[in-house]
Amino acid sequence: MIPDLLNPAATKYPMPVKYRPEIDGLRAIAVLLVVLYHARPSILALDMFAGGFIGVDIFFVISGYLITSVVLHELDEQAFTFAHFYERRARRILPALFTVMLACLPFAWMHMLPKAMKEFAGSGLSALFFGSNVWFWQEDSYTAAPSALKPLLHTWSLSVEEQFYLLFPLALVLFWRFLKSHISAVMIVGLLISLQFAHHTSDESPAFAFFLFPTRAWELLTGSLLAKLTYGRGRLSHSILDATMPALGLSLVLGTVIFFDDTINHPSYITCFPIIGTALLIWFMKPGELITNVLSTRLFVAIGLISYALYLWHFPLFAFARMKSQAPTQGEMLACIGIAFVLSGLSFFLIERPARQSHRICRRNFYSYSLAAFLTLLAAYGGIYYYDGIPSRLGVLVDLYERARPRYVVQDGTACRKQAIDSHCRFETSAASTTLILVGDSHARTLAVSLLDAARANRANYAQLTSNACLPVYGTIRSDGGKDNTKCRARTQDLKDFLAAQEPSTIVLSGRFPLILNGSRFDNREGGLEPAQDVKPSLRLDEFATPGDTVVAKIHGMIREWLDLGHTVVIVYPIPEVGWHVPNLVKGELDQHAKYQQLRAFKELEITTSYPVFKQRSKLSSQILDGVGEHPRLHRVFPDQLLCLETTQRCYTHDKSRLFYTDDDHLAPYTAQLVTDQIATALGWQSGTEDHLK
Repeated sequence: MIPDLLNPAATKYPMPVKYRPEIDGLRAIAVLLVVLYHARPSILALDMFAGGFIGVDIFFVISGYLITSVVLHELDEQAFTFAHFYERRARRILPALFTVMLACLPFAWMHMLPKAMKEFAGSGLSALFFGSNVWFWQEDSYTAAPSALKPLLHTWSLSVEEQFYLLFPLALVLFWRFLKSHISAVMIVGLLISLQFAHHTSDESPAFAFFLFPTRAWELLTGSLLAKLTYGRGRLSHSILDATMPALGLSLVLGTVIFFDDTINHPSYITCFPIIGTALLIWFMKPGELITNVLSTRLFVAIGLISYALYLWHFPLFAFARMKSQAPTQGEMLACIGIAFVLSGLSFFLIERPARQSHRICRRNFYSYSLAAFLTLLAAYGGIYYYDGIPSRLGVLVDLYERARPRYVVQDGTACRKQAIDSHCRFETSAASTTLILVGDSHARTLAVSLLDAARANRANYAQLTSNACLPVYGTIRSDGGKDNTKCRARTQDLKDFLAAQEPSTIVLSGRFPLILNGSRFDNREGGLEPAQDVKPSLRLDEFATPGDTVVAKIHGMIREWLDLGHTVVIVYPIPEVGWHVPNLVKGELDQHAKYQQLRAFKELEITTSYPVFKQRSKLSSQILDGVGEHPRLHRVFPDQLLCLETTQRCYTHDKSRLFYTDDDHLAPYTAQLVTDQIATALGWQSGTEDHLK
């Protein structure tokens, strides 16, 4: 969220803080960095704005500075009231936010499938109550829609600021009354505690650190501390510092844009660079200095004035563009940026500025309009969420999409993929002779429901030990963009201990080996490129490795250890990846036809990928799994034999009545059942599903 402009022309309220146009210019830099980061244009094949996310951090510092300046002045003048403060916040924030949320609804209705639509509605409801940062933190990001396809994802920062606005004025009023001479010290202590917490949390729980207020408070408090120092002593001047510090501050800000990317721990100690840079700019920019003069020009100030609206509009536009075209061109993204600027200008002049002028919209009318808009949005988003994304709007193809939705095994109200090893899902069958244990990552999880059914049908117990983004390999560490995945490491060790103590059982191992062994997202070379991942996963040896150890040897050793313990092992070879989000792509293709023609159009639709490309992608994985060798209790199944044909050299994403994938690489329930039937056949269990590719 972009903080208050504090522009005297924008409101009837007397403004206690002298207007500084260069801060609007700084806000312009921040919003442009965020917009370009989300658009991700490449220049000479380089991602020049990989660190543009620090624009939000700049906003936080500016917001803390301006809001604290206002509150301190009003406290000193004995003019501060909570009613006045929150009315100003509401006039600033709500009209534009409600407008964007309302505008998103028809596009979500047209482009989103039920599961994604329900997630969108949930994020909208949380945004209405300024808790969307908590929503996105708690959301299962691995199974939810990709971040780039969540139209309201950017409202998380608005929620952080609103939580600051809720807590900070009350705290400042209390400190002003009882600890007035120690306010700066209290701010410094709070800042340091929050920074320390952010640094340690960003490694262990990066989503918590990124989204939640306690780990972001230090950035807002940095601005607050600047305001307190300014209010108490004024911005001290020194000719050399005034001439050099703005340049240093801008260098720190722009340098992080170049050298930061999604793999860094953020927010953490390293985030101090852009925060310090922003603080230097706010403190040392003065009239007559070069950077101040540049940021005070009409262009920068104009962008700063519409920055809140631009922040609100740009991300939904990008998200819906990516839904319509799974890989929009740079030209299309630039067009979206242009549209965002137009909408932002209209929002500023037609919505934001009138709403902030109390002589044009009186308090009573403002609250009446806001309440009506709030209730309308609450009913719309609440209805969509309650009715599970309203599948009926999909018409005759509702069953097609609904049958492709992922299914999960749940026990005691918790999905098995989320349960720890020591409290794993276990389903007992009377007089069972063996236990089927499912091990692996989310690719294994797609098999869970059908494997549980198979275990029950064949009088076997069932246990599920899967974890998203964690394919266990003893003696290795999964690295995500250079950062160790400590949770995966701990889970792998727990799994080793568990299986070592387990009676001889049947272990099914399934995982996305090509991803962690190749360390790159999938490109089908026909226009289908897997959505950009925040990390590049890979496996490396842990610190206990001995000379001569290799990752390959660790994979072989783990499987052979299971066999030596008396377990039967079934290896599920790599599932063909697609590159396209299959349900979304199919919907986009069919939306070009009239409703009554869509069923026939689907039967004639063909979406396939290259079989040779899959073979090349999975070549290393297959060689490693082949290298385990033969064993009477070792079995192998090959999903590509179900999904690809040698005669056509193509891999298929659907037949005339079913989708084979839930997204771009996870099997839909129907195809998961086919792979389960392969497993059952290998084990000599009952199986009856016929081959569907003719």
